Amino acid sequence: MNLKYLKFSLVFFGFVPLAFVLSLLAFYFHAGIVLGHLPQYDFPDPKELSIYSNYALLINFFGVWSYSFVIWLFVVIISATKKIHGKFVIFGLLAYSSAILIIFSEVMNWYMD
Repeated sequence: MNLKYLKFSLVFFGFVPLAFVLSLLAFYFHAGIVLGHLPQYDFPDPKELSIYSNYALLINFFGVWSYSFVIWLFVVIISATKKIHGKFVIFGLLAYSSAILIIFSEVMNWYMD
């Protein structure tokens, strides 16, 4: 595999979980602005908000980050044999870590309500 494609793959698959995290957080804080307070579990149900349809497609689309992790991991293993800078791998690790952390947060608990 070409070095240029490896770098591109590492960065591209590193952005997938960030897109998920950012779209979910944008919805959460936008809901907080609309409500006048940050939403909590079952207060209100996210589907009851008029802005839900604006965000749901993005959040659900980028929910594939868990599948992209397998591809990203495969690319990391391949790139270990090449001379790839660690910053691309660290970027991906931080991105996937943030997605995993948000899965166990109050934000996801509220969204999955």
